[in-house]
Amino acid sequence: MDLQLTTEQRALDEAAAKMLARRASAEDLNDLTDGQAGYDPDLFAEMSAMGWLDLAVEPHGPDGTLVELGLVHERLGEALVPGPFHATASAILTLARLGDTPEATALLTRLTDGGRAALAVLRDGSVEATDAGFTVSGHASGVEWAVGADVLLAAAPYGGSWLILEVPAGPGAGVAPVTVFDYERAGRVALTGARAHRVGEVSPAAWADHTRLLGVLRAAEIVGCGQRALDLAVAHVKQRNQFGRPIGSFQAVQHQCADMVVDLDASRLLVRYALWRAASGLPFARHAAMATWFTGEAMERVTRSANQVHGGVGVIKEYPLHHCYRHAKAQQLRLGSRREQLADLGDLVVADATRDFAGEFVRWPVGT
Repeated sequence: MDLQLTTEQRALDEAAAKMLARRASAEDLNDLTDGQAGYDPDLFAEMSAMGWLDLAVEPHGPDGTLVELGLVHERLGEALVPGPFHATASAILTLARLGDTPEATALLTRLTDGGRAALAVLRDGSVEATDAGFTVSGHASGVEWAVGADVLLAAAPYGGSWLILEVPAGPGAGVAPVTVFDYERAGRVALTGARAHRVGEVSPAAWADHTRLLGVLRAAEIVGCGQRALDLAVAHVKQRNQFGRPIGSFQAVQHQCADMVVDLDASRLLVRYALWRAASGLPFARHAAMATWFTGEAMERVTRSANQVHGGVGVIKEYPLHHCYRHAKAQQLRLGSRREQLADLGDLVVADATRDFAGEFVRWPVGT
């Protein structure tokens, strides 16, 4: 892989940065998240009109759209934009990759036209077939933007596979708001014999890979939060004076900032490489697990160090650094516990150790 962005990718990245700089202000974040909607519907509509949600639908390949979708997630994290973009993009990507019915196609049209979606994973769920379709029962807590979603998707185990279901509003389909750590809105989905329509069915292995892919997109947003924290830290240490000179001139502060850059660059490369492998049809499970685990750990260090060089001012809710830490940490927690992530990564490393890698490497000629 060429780790440099293509001309088209740079253009998308720059356009996203300019639009969000114009439309999303961190100074308005508290008022926005305290409002009834919790996000800016006009901004979400503009993102949809710019085709950002379409990036989750278009065919993937070596020059496909997963990396581009990751770039958008990075910029949204950097701009600290609350809203249902990630939840909706995850639902669209699920329908595009796993949906195999006319219902899935119809839902894709609704969502790419500006609809909002939520995806509830019912690990303890049960599905029953009926003459009219399916009924589903189960619970999922902390489902982002489930309250008020135009489309509610549920994934549940069924007969040795995973079913992807659309759950219309109606009897047995309950969604209640819950309080979460960051500025996103979330709900508890409680389904009790709720009517559902099948939109796809996949093997457990395919579902596991898909959930890892969704995790990498979440990690891309965490990278954006880290970039914003670093930018705030660098600006602060240039302006804050102690002993007659900027604190950024002190070696200890420089070391902290350098460590932040190393963590940020490593995380960004791991995330983009995992997305590129997924788009190219290459095995990516181990790379996804590496990217999500390392990024979560690294961005916790980055946001903590940024707060330290600020002298602790990041605890103030009115300062954007406060939201950088909270959102990065909340997204890390949504990826699963450290123990779960390391166990998954360890299993994948052991599995890869048993493979024959000879065919995956070029046998370079040796000069005589």
